[in-house]
Formats: sequence, structure tokens, C-alpha cells
Amino acid sequence: MEIKATDKVGGNLLLVCGMAGREVIVFNEEKMKEKKEKKAPAAAAAGGKKKKAIKEAPDLHKQLAEKQDALLRALAAEDNYRKRAAREIEDTRKFANEELMRELLPVLDSLEMALPSIRASEKAGPLLEGTEMTLRQLNEVLGKFGLARIDCLKKKFDPRYHHAVLQEETSAYEDGQVMEVFRAGYMLRERVIRASEVKVAKRAEAKKKKK
Repeated sequence: MEIKATDKVGGNLLLVCGMAGREVIVFNEEKMKEKKEKKAPAAAAAGGKKKKAIKEAPDLHKQLAEKQDALLRALAAEDNYRKRAAREIEDTRKFANEELMRELLPVLDSLEMALPSIRASEKAGPLLEGTEMTLRQLNEVLGKFGLARIDCLKKKFDPRYHHAVLQEETSAYEDGQVMEVFRAGYMLRERVIRASEVKVAKRAEAKKKKK
């Protein structure tokens, strides 16, 4: 190949070949090296940023998970508060008359205790009818507001509803069965406001024969 002429173009060597009349650009190695050296710091900086981002990624995921967990806890706490507040409001509504009911229980007791004496009287007619009607109407009115008598006679003793005043050994009742009610117990809806005072049966022990 015959080289007819040479020239410099942009810092590179331009060779003109005689055979085909072609121009061939031969790049200046020093310029190329200089360009590479200039690019190296920028590439290193970019690589450092990438490595730093990769290193920081787990920390970001951890922080995000902690934030999500804190948010879920806050939402759960708020939901629990709303439910608790709703229950308290409902309980306040349901048991608003509890004190009044407690105050009226002695009135019911007095009317019930008066009935046996009135029935034993020879002139019990109108008085007995009036007392029974008053007691019945009072129970009906209080029942509309959730008051209910605890049915416990011949029931198994339950400390949630019964208060044992006496125990008696007997074979006529099962062990732990309520034999007698001294004072009636009452519930206001599902809450016991006064336990029944009762006598509880105790299984009679067989007497040992003397030798």
C-alpha cells in the first residue's frame, strides 16, 4: 500500500493511501489514553455510588418494615380503642339503672316476706290480692328493664350466682344441691347484682359401725 500524503485531523493522524485513494485515520494513542484517564475517575465515582446504594438498600428495607409495623400497631390500637369505647357506651346504656334496681330489691324482699303472714290471716282476702298484684306488677315493670330473679332451688351450687349461708348433711338432695333459698338473688341482664343466699346440701357420710 502506497501512502501518498499524511495530515492531522483533530489530533489524529490521517493517512491517504494511493492504491484505492482511501483515507485512513490512525488514532493518536496518547490522546486515547488521556481520554480514558479522564473517564476513569467518573466511572469510579459512579461505581462507588452504586455500591453505596446496594449497601444502603437493606437498611432502607428494614426502615420501611419498621414503619409499616408501627403503622399497623397504631391502627390496631385505634381499632381496640374504638371497640372498647363502644363496649363502655353499651354497658353504660344497659346498666344505667343498676343503682335504682339495687335500691328496689329490699322492696321486693319485703313484699315477698309479707305474703306468708297475710295468707295466714283470717281476713287476708283483699289485702292478699292487693299485695300479690303489687308484687306481680313491680316484677313485670322491673323485668322490662332487664331485672330477673335467679332460679336456684334444687340447682347445683354455683358461686357465680349463689352465696352459701349454710350447709346441711342430707340424703334427700344431691351433694352440692341448693336445698333452700333464704334471700332471692337477681340479675340485671347478664350481670349479677345480688347473689342468692342459700342452704347447700352435703352428702351424708355413712356412720362407721362400732366393733
